[in-house]
Amino acid sequence: MIVRQMEGEKMEEVKLTSKQIELLRKLYNEGKPIEVHTVEKSQEELAKELKVTRQALSFHLKALKEMGYIRTGRGFIDLTRKAIEFLENGVNNKAFIFVKVDPTKRKQVHEEIKRLKGIRAYRVTGNIDIVIEVDRTRFEEILDRISSIDGVRETITHFIIEPLT
Repeated sequence: MIVRQMEGEKMEEVKLTSKQIELLRKLYNEGKPIEVHTVEKSQEELAKELKVTRQALSFHLKALKEMGYIRTGRGFIDLTRKAIEFLENGVNNKAFIFVKVDPTKRKQVHEEIKRLKGIRAYRVTGNIDIVIEVDRTRFEEILDRISSIDGVRETITHFIIEPLT
C-alpha cells in the first residue's frame, strides 16, 4: 500500500505492506503513551558539563538505563516517565500560573508561550485562558517572561502544597 505523508514541506510516498500496517496498528493499540524528555547532546558534551570522565558518565548512563530511567540512542538520551515522576514527586516543586489574555492578542501570546522551554502550557475554558505548569525553581524566571508578553492581562499563581493521591 502506498501512503502519502508530509515530510517537512513536501509530500512523500511511503510503501507499507499490509503486514507492516497491521503491526503498526497492533503496537499502537497495545502500547501505552509515555512522556519523555529528549536531550540531544553527545556523551562527550555531557561528561564535560558534569565534570566527569566519559567512562564515568557511561557507567551512570548504563545504570540509569537498566533501571528504566532513560533510553539512549545515537545522539540522544530520553528521560522516561519513571525518571520524570521520580524528579517531580521527590519534592512538591510545581507551580501553576493561570493567565488571562487579551482576546485580540491571543495568537501572539500563544506563540510566545510555545517558545518557553521547561513548561507545560494548556489552553483552558472558564475564567482564565491558559494554565502553565512550571518547576518552582524556574517559577520567577517564567513568571517574569510571561508577564512581559504583550497581551497578557493578568497572572495568578498557585503552588502545590501536597499531593492528595
